[in-house]
Amino acid sequence: MGLGNFKPKTYLSIKEGKIRKIDPQTKQETYYDFIEGILNSITTPERDYGKIWEFEILDPKTNDSYALTMSYNSGVAKSILNCLASIEGTLGAIKIKPYFVNDFNKVTVFNDGVKLNWKYTQLPQIKEIEVAGKTYPDDSERVKLFEDIAEGLREKISNKENKKTGTSWDAIFKD
Repeated sequence: MGLGNFKPKTYLSIKEGKIRKIDPQTKQETYYDFIEGILNSITTPERDYGKIWEFEILDPKTNDSYALTMSYNSGVAKSILNCLASIEGTLGAIKIKPYFVNDFNKVTVFNDGVKLNWKYTQLPQIKEIEVAGKTYPDDSERVKLFEDIAEGLREKISNKENKKTGTSWDAIFKD
């Protein structure tokens, strides 16, 4: 137990293959090549503009909290989840490194320095449904897959044994 002062989250997004931070006062944008830390939570809060994915990542050296946010239907969010789903064993220090190809953001994800590949290479098909004479895409099976992945990761995050790792943070986060 100890005392400390509350540090607000720093909100981040991905733009043109970089991690983007916008200063709330000056609106100045700063870009980074990657974010690295301990995955503390995965949430899907509702905002005025719709539901989003929020990956909260902690820096264990500074105890700073970063919220990497993206649209709920973001392919990048789904890619991050699919990579994290492939972790067998301990969820360690993660690193998310975005890049930009053919006008699309993409990411490479690491767990304790090991590059992760997608667990699911075949995703549920997007079906078509008809409502009032109009045809609409139905991705409900695919959405359920990613919600299930997120729930499994939340269980790993909250697992107390996972937090009692013998790994030295200084070995993972080298200056």
